[in-house]
Amino acid sequence: CIKQHKHKLRREDPVIWLCWLALYQAKAVYPAARGPTIAAQIEKDPFGSVIKKTNPSIEAMVAVHTTREDMYRRLWCPKELFDAIRARKEIWMAPSAEYTAILVEYFRFWRKFTL
Repeated sequence: CIKQHKHKLRREDPVIWLCWLALYQAKAVYPAARGPTIAAQIEKDPFGSVIKKTNPSIEAMVAVHTTREDMYRRLWCPKELFDAIRARKEIWMAPSAEYTAILVEYFRFWRKFTL
């Protein structure tokens, strides 16, 4: 995805936000795990402090789509997309090959009904 959009980048070393690494989520699965709760981390607004419109280093957000996880089922991912759009950042889609193949098949199927 970065290579595909490289011509749009203002910098050689773009700042990248990897949301699946941003929040420590072990406590959600293992309550006895050490570390902060998700609520305590969200209270600090980690994504908001990175994507703010006043941060010129952030040029875009990369939305990673796979067949193994639906990013829209997680509450935090759509919220980050909303914040990025509100901050007028581009959203780049980075689909896995499997996700792309399924999406193309859906388009082919639904296109029959629109012609």
